[in-house]
Amino acid sequence: MALSYPLNEGRDVVRPSYQFGATTESHSSARFSETQIKIQPLDQIRMSTPFWGRHSLTIGQKLRKGMVRLTVKSVQIYCFVLALTISASLGLAVRETHAQDNVHAAAESAEHATTHTAEQSKNNSAEHTHPNKGHAAGYHREFKNAKRWVKVFDDPARDKWQMPSQVVEALHVQPKDIVADIGAGTGYFSFRIAKAQPKSKIYAADVEKDMLSFLAEEAKRQRTKNVVPYEIKTSKPELPEKVNLVLIVDTFHHIDDRVQYFKDLQSSLTPDARLVIVDFTKESPVGPPKDHRIDKYEVISELKESGYSLSNDKKFLPYQYYLEFRKTGEHTRK
Repeated sequence: MALSYPLNEGRDVVRPSYQFGATTESHSSARFSETQIKIQPLDQIRMSTPFWGRHSLTIGQKLRKGMVRLTVKSVQIYCFVLALTISASLGLAVRETHAQDNVHAAAESAEHATTHTAEQSKNNSAEHTHPNKGHAAGYHREFKNAKRWVKVFDDPARDKWQMPSQVVEALHVQPKDIVADIGAGTGYFSFRIAKAQPKSKIYAADVEKDMLSFLAEEAKRQRTKNVVPYEIKTSKPELPEKVNLVLIVDTFHHIDDRVQYFKDLQSSLTPDARLVIVDFTKESPVGPPKDHRIDKYEVISELKESGYSLSNDKKFLPYQYYLEFRKTGEHTRK
């Protein structure tokens, strides 16, 4: 491509000679009518400075190379921004999933606490027929899928009203004490007691074999050597050795023929053993149906008939009573 610029005739004009990319053509005479300046394509203009030598690039090549670098940099920035966006989206999705899981678990826990769940009610309907002063109860629980019930029994929402730390503190478990957690379930209290008093021994007793398998796995996972899963019978409580403390939480109303049950339990207790019952009050907004709950005075009356006397009635739980018993006539440990 060439461009021509006409000049006025009759004027002396000094024409610079362009070495950098353009060539000048002029007539030999001092007076001429026209000078033509040719502008070369960018691909033909070379940076002829000796520094670059034979490796010199044309301006067009440099521009294209610069554009390539700019394009690559732009792609890198775009990919980085895209990665951040995807990561943020995935994180939000995970948080939403966890939130939904927590909501579902809390809802399931509330449903279990207030209705014993439809499944449990269906399975236990035939068992709630024993003659305990008109109260329908059955110790047999259908909790075969232990991992499913972990979400219910170990729901953090339960801690607010169950107050496990305060309960464990109230138990005053001593070194070398042997404890039986009857109706241990997933080990909600068993593992807490074990951690609070590592030198004690806890029998996590339950009737469900699936629960016992879960307890064994959980003990290995937590590396807790002082929790021993133990299968207890539904009718006659026989423990492998005499214990200093029996803890029964949210389970008392499930036991068949309670008067005889606790009479039989005495053979597994040391002389100074304590029996602690924690269960729902009649007025509690959570818990099993009200007609399945047992008033604390009824508990005291039944255990008196079984040969126990009330040694402590602690009132620190919002929805439950905490009753401590001793075998009648035995010395009360302070």
